[in-house]
This record gives sequence, C-alpha cells and structure tokens, in this order.
Amino acid sequence: MLLDTPWTLIFDDGLDGVVVLDPNDPIGESSRVKGQRPGDQPYRLEFVDGHLIVGWEEIYAVDIASGESTLIGEATIFVPAAESDRAWLIDYSGGRIGSGGLQVWQVSVFGEVLTTPVEIETSGFPAIGIPGGLAIESDSGISILDPARGSVVELGSGASFISDVTVGRGSALAWCSDPCDEFHVTELISDVDQVFSHPGQRLRFVARSARFSGDGRYLAAPTESGDVVVFDRETGRAYVAFGTPDSRPASIRWPPSGLELFASVSSQDGLSTTLAYHRLGTGRPETFQVSLTLGSTFVVVTEDEARSFLAASTG
Repeated sequence: MLLDTPWTLIFDDGLDGVVVLDPNDPIGESSRVKGQRPGDQPYRLEFVDGHLIVGWEEIYAVDIASGESTLIGEATIFVPAAESDRAWLIDYSGGRIGSGGLQVWQVSVFGEVLTTPVEIETSGFPAIGIPGGLAIESDSGISILDPARGSVVELGSGASFISDVTVGRGSALAWCSDPCDEFHVTELISDVDQVFSHPGQRLRFVARSARFSGDGRYLAAPTESGDVVVFDRETGRAYVAFGTPDSRPASIRWPPSGLELFASVSSQDGLSTTLAYHRLGTGRPETFQVSLTLGSTFVVVTEDEARSFLAASTG
C-alpha cells in the first residue's frame, strides 16, 4: 500500500475510455465510456453530480453508480457549469469551435434542458460556467456573460485565460493574462481581486491549469517549470507546495472535499506517469510512478464510486 487516502483517480485515456487508478494500490483498470472519443475539445472529462460528462457533437453523462450512459444533448462541445448538477452546451453552427453562429444552454445530467438556447455574439470562447452565466476568454480580456442580458463585466486586457470557478467563500474566478506569470482570483459579486505569483521567482504558470479546493479557500496552480504553487485566499499567502519530477508541468485536481491535492506528470517519452499526493499542512508530497500512458485530464472520486463504476462497466 502506497497511500492511505479514500480517493481514487479516473483518467481520460485520450481515446474512447478511461483508466481508473487507486493510489493505495496503483494498478490501472481501463473501461470504455460511451460518447468518449478522440478530439481536441477543451473539456474531455468532468465529474458532475455522480456522472462522468464526456463527448463532443454528442454529449453523454455516464452514471458512475450504474454505468448507464445518457445522451444529454447535441452540441459542438460542453463546458462545466458553476452549479453542481448540470453542464453548459456550446454549439457553433459551423460544427467546430469558432465557426458560425453560437448558441448556449444548460442541461442536467439526465438530459433535461434547463435553460432556453440563446444566441450570443462574442469574438471569444465560452470557457466555463459561473453562477447565472458564462465566463468568456478572448484576445482582449475576459467577459462575464449573462446570456439574457449580454456582457456585464470586463476583466483584464490582452490575451487572457480562464482556469476555474468556485462558489465556495463567495463566487470567484481564477484567471491570468498572457504571459500568465501571475494569477487573479476575482470575486464575481464584490469585484475584489487578489493577485499572486510564484513566491520565489517570476515563473510562468500553465494557462488554464489552476484549480480551487472544494471549499474555495485554496487555489493551486502549476508552473511551466514544475512547481505547484498554492494560494490561500484567506491569508493572502502563496507558497510552493512541491515540485514535480524532471521539472515538468503537472495536471492537478482536488477531491470534492478535504485538503488533499493530486498531481499527474507524464514522462518525456510518454510511456509512464508520475503521480504526486500532497496533504496541505504536511511535509513533502508522496510520489510514485506507474507504467501507464495516462491523459492529462482526470477527476477524483471516492473508492466506493470507482468500484461501482468498474463493476457496472461493460467495457
């Protein structure tokens, strides 16, 4: 046994399924997922209300308990919603991102249409859902969009990138502007803007990479040189939680609750993956290597949820 954690990681395999990896006994088990297929969509795998959301053109929700897949809508792509039980569908009339007219609407994980499809005009990309709307990233900054009223807030200037949103401790958006050597955490109601950078040297963060903890207090952001910086919104302190093997940039995720941080780093040859596990407030992270090719996208679920998914899977 390598770790003592109740969490299990589900990785996108980059093709048509997932690899389930238990950090306590790192043997990967693969499973096909209906609706998952190769592509360069921005979100390949999200965990929403007990379901894995996957796909493009045809968007599916897979009940992790039963393994049953439901077609929840037809659209170019999906992006996560701020609410915990739904997703935004983003549809371009030209069939690919940026081509033709744009419609957006929300659906539940059961395929129920929750909002009327609305045509919007933007030169940017609807990157993530926020309470009551969408955040749009573009070459001229970030717009906060209420689909019924249009753009209501503008953030930043120049090419900007959105990472994550939280509703914990007040709704806040994590974003950066090129060259992404500092991160902004902007509260969407009060407009309070906190800014942090690497505490030791001016390093670039990986754009679109930062993730909020489940309670919204902490934001973790990996740098291009392999450090993972954690920002505490309550104290304003930023510190390096750990560095990755070979100083390669990491993909990171928090579990839905608790203060455990997981990171995944692919080897240079792509044939193995190093996983790092760090509990905030403790010392150095625990790391181990698995001889598996894993995608950069993963979600964190409980051991019981992972077992149920594998038991129900027919792949």
